Amino acid sequence: MEAKTVVAKSTVCQLYANRQASQGEMIRVRATAWVALRHGGALLQDPDCPKVAIGFGFADDAMTRPKVEKLDRAMTGDVMDLTPRIFEVQVIGVFSAPTDSEPTGSFTVHDVEWFEQRK
Repeated sequence: MEAKTVVAKSTVCQLYANRQASQGEMIRVRATAWVALRHGGALLQDPDCPKVAIGFGFADDAMTRPKVEKLDRAMTGDVMDLTPRIFEVQVIGVFSAPTDSEPTGSFTVHDVEWFEQRK
């Protein structure tokens, strides 16, 4: 990742409400991350707008960062265990505007500041 400055702090609700305005900027987001291996998806959600979820994934070079690698391992866990995994996270990344395949947009994580798995 080239050294980009985090220009905004946001929430999932704000990203969704301002879908066109925040794309391409490096953004810090605190959210609930849901990972469902059975469905092959990872979503960021905010309790203030529970009907909105934004898909997320990791940037190609993000795995070189220790916290990103730890979150990825925790998200994947035992691949035979298909129960959903839920985390509270604070991540830094870039939001991309909605497309036909991602109607709420998508978030590419470049770094993980912290995460905690819910029990």
